Amino acid sequence: MNCLKRPVRTTRQPVLDINIIATASAIILVLFAFPAVAAISDLVNALREHDEKSAEKVIELRHEIRRLSDEFIIRQSERIAGRAGAQVELIRLEMELLDNMRRIYTRAKRVAKEFVPEQVADNTA
Repeated sequence: MNCLKRPVRTTRQPVLDINIIATASAIILVLFAFPAVAAISDLVNALREHDEKSAEKVIELRHEIRRLSDEFIIRQSERIAGRAGAQVELIRLEMELLDNMRRIYTRAKRVAKEFVPEQVADNTA
């Protein structure tokens, strides 16, 4: 019997819809992570070197952090409509990750404010 006479399966398994849906949100989360990590790095430098400029950089990231966070929340609210089960759980986990990254940044910003002149810290409310 010749094995080559069997029909060859050429169709691919469909990509899970959840992977496609999550891609845009994952990209936003990654983009959010870059300034958050930069803030931590600058904060460590400010602490280690008593560097006021590094502390100012942490504080100045707040607008970018807020913009990306708001963009992510809007994207998630669009995604959650009509979803159920594993997709909702994924969205919940992504939101939790965003919340934790925002909290880390907020703590970093509070510490950084201790290294800048009072006028600079007051202008970042």
